[in-house]
Amino acid sequence: MAEPPKKETGPKGKPSGFPDQKSPLRDALVSPTSVFVENLLRNNRLLEALGPTFVGNILPLSAPVGTLGSLLTLGEPFLKKQHELEKEISALRRQIQDQAQALDDKKSFAEESKGQVKELEQKLLELSQKQRLGFLLNCVDQNGQRALLQSENFQKLFLEQRECLSLVISVDIRRSTELMLKARTPEAFAAFITTLCSDLMDIIKQSYGVIDQFTGDGVLGFFPDFYSQQDMAYYAVSAADKCHAAFKRHYKDHRRSFKSILNDVGLGIGIDYGTVHLVQIAGGLTVVGEPVVYACRLSGAPAGVTLLNQPAYDEITDRFGKYCFTTERLLEIKHEGTILAYAVNLNGKSYSAAIPEWVSTIIAEAGS
Repeated sequence: MAEPPKKETGPKGKPSGFPDQKSPLRDALVSPTSVFVENLLRNNRLLEALGPTFVGNILPLSAPVGTLGSLLTLGEPFLKKQHELEKEISALRRQIQDQAQALDDKKSFAEESKGQVKELEQKLLELSQKQRLGFLLNCVDQNGQRALLQSENFQKLFLEQRECLSLVISVDIRRSTELMLKARTPEAFAAFITTLCSDLMDIIKQSYGVIDQFTGDGVLGFFPDFYSQQDMAYYAVSAADKCHAAFKRHYKDHRRSFKSILNDVGLGIGIDYGTVHLVQIAGGLTVVGEPVVYACRLSGAPAGVTLLNQPAYDEITDRFGKYCFTTERLLEIKHEGTILAYAVNLNGKSYSAAIPEWVSTIIAEAGS
């Protein structure tokens, strides 16, 4: 059998022109192209639930109803932008696949291949940016969707910002396993949990919050300063109160779905405040940081209770203390012991929360 032609090599046996340090380009030149492309695509794929429209990729069973409805209310110009975004993503994916195949067909990696790899990396970056925009459309309310589709600068607030001050809200359905076991059928429980969580997400979004994720038996959201703005603390507490009311309403409406009705069930909600980091993962956006950790821990609160960590308590009471009832509570935290938290709810006094400035801009531009 004839020996394969020898590759031109540089210092230390490296093929000529290779970068000395590890890089995506170097990986491309020393490993099969198909493997390289697969590695690049791994973190840039659309979520499996991302279909012809950006609907249902957070909560596939229930999100389409609310999300599609909100998209339809955006009006023809915004729907057109939505369809254009979908087409651009599809076209980019086809181009990436074609270029990957073209690289696979080559017998050797020459300078031309290096250029094609760079072009492929650029297209993957563009694809990733458009995917994240599509993902974000599901995470905000109608006004947020308008702003994202209309303004690149508004998109950059989410996609290019690395950290911000935010209140984080974690909503957990307490005794969810027992609720499931009490359900008459799995389908009945699924209908209850999906409609409930869809409602919880809508409440957070309509309070100028951003949905991070559906957790399986609850919802995680956040109120960043650049989006929710000066009254973000009030919006967080108001959203928590509305979520508790939504659970009571849904549980009552679905009593026929259960064999027996539990009395001490409801939502445990935790809220914390501080600096969070916006991280792009798997084509989406999530927040990480200490406030996320403690909001989730505090969502282990008793059913029907919202608990604040100390930083959230300070922020909320400094600005809106006269509009809230607060009570000290002790909560046992696994691996940490007992901590002091604060139960909170609005006291019913009238307060007109400030609408974020970007909303007024969007409304003004839509009317012009």
